[in-house]
Amino acid sequence: MLQMEIQLNELMLLSFWGNTVQDYLIFAGITLVVYLFFSIIITFTMKRLAKMAKRTQTDLDDLIIKSLRRIKWPIFLIILLATTPVLLEVHEKIGIYAKFAIIIIITYEAIRISSTFIDYVTAKAIQKDGKNLIFKPFGTILKIAFWLVGGVLILGNLGYNVNSLIAGLGIGGIAIALALQNVLGDIFSSLSIYFDKPFKPGDFIALGDKKGTVNSIGIKTTRLTSMDGEELIVPNATLVNSQVQNYGKVKKRRGTFNIGITYETSLAKVKKAKKIIADSVKNCKDAELDRLHFEEFGDSALIFGIVFYAKTGEYSKFMDVKEKINLSIMEGFEKEGIEFAYPTQTLFIKK
Repeated sequence: MLQMEIQLNELMLLSFWGNTVQDYLIFAGITLVVYLFFSIIITFTMKRLAKMAKRTQTDLDDLIIKSLRRIKWPIFLIILLATTPVLLEVHEKIGIYAKFAIIIIITYEAIRISSTFIDYVTAKAIQKDGKNLIFKPFGTILKIAFWLVGGVLILGNLGYNVNSLIAGLGIGGIAIALALQNVLGDIFSSLSIYFDKPFKPGDFIALGDKKGTVNSIGIKTTRLTSMDGEELIVPNATLVNSQVQNYGKVKKRRGTFNIGITYETSLAKVKKAKKIIADSVKNCKDAELDRLHFEEFGDSALIFGIVFYAKTGEYSKFMDVKEKINLSIMEGFEKEGIEFAYPTQTLFIKK
């Protein structure tokens, strides 16, 4: 028994790469304890957070929990790399490599989590406004920018001189910007359209002599569908730098029209005609009468001027309201025997 104990002590004192077997066992034991403790804490915390997340309506907390679960092993690996040079006698280069590995792991995980949240925000934006096409490309550009910055940070911490690299990227960026200034102008204009929201998909807009319904807003162009059904492709920079009339913001549409009745109409029926027109507008639930007057004696008609508001911003519904009013006026005139005037000319011949 004593001999076995002596042999065991001798085994423990055996040295490999500057550390005894006893040192390695102590390191393994500490590593196992830290892992178990860390694993229990993370598992318990994740369960509590998951229960809390079920009580909320947003899915953002679910994304946070998912991200935390994925960094369990990276954090443990960082702890292991950080404690190894402290608990064991290792070569100086191994300590340096462990430091570099920690920097790479932290940078990678930070960029990966950031990319996850960018994808989340992009998906939500697309879900909210599926016809606005600028979200996905900008999300991709933002992720590429994060990876480039992360790569520069890693190289800088590894001891490389990144000043020349940064200067080269700056010069290259300026050259690219000059070569693609028109494209970049449209891209930044799309951002301006997104944040300022002068119009949105579905709005009917007018740009000079061009009119149409906004179909989609892209990263470079906005596509409209004209009233004739053709597709109009307009650069975003043109939209930002021009005066745009957005009929989609209209809550009520103003309508004006004139009605002429024949000169043979009696005074009583002229007054009756005015009442029929007024009632036709007032009885239409989607219309408001603004003004109605026996306006003038025309060349071949007694003319009424009518102004009303339709309680809608959509052109097609506005035309439906106008049609209801017109049909109601025709029906009323027909019942009262009031005749619409049309261009006529009376010729008096003197004998």
